[in-house]
Amino acid sequence: MKLECTFQQLTQMRLHVTMPAQGNGDLRALFQPLLSGGKREVVFETTIRSAKGRSYPAEICVQYFADEVPNILVAIVHDVSERQQLGAT
Repeated sequence: MKLECTFQQLTQMRLHVTMPAQGNGDLRALFQPLLSGGKREVVFETTIRSAKGRSYPAEICVQYFADEVPNILVAIVHDVSERQQLGAT
């Protein structure tokens, strides 16, 4: 797992801890259109920090399923290290 943590650690982890460049308030503002029903998906790039301190660039696609009980917020993370390296050459 790219976050280098156990499932138990993952269930107790706060999302903003894994993204040091994004503050908790920034994430709330970013997700607000999802939570209010204004958007079906939010996609953004950031840097992810693993539990062991390793960092890598990532693209994150987030969807919110308000009709589920309990509500579900799904984040799919893509490591874009290779894509960025190809763009730099």
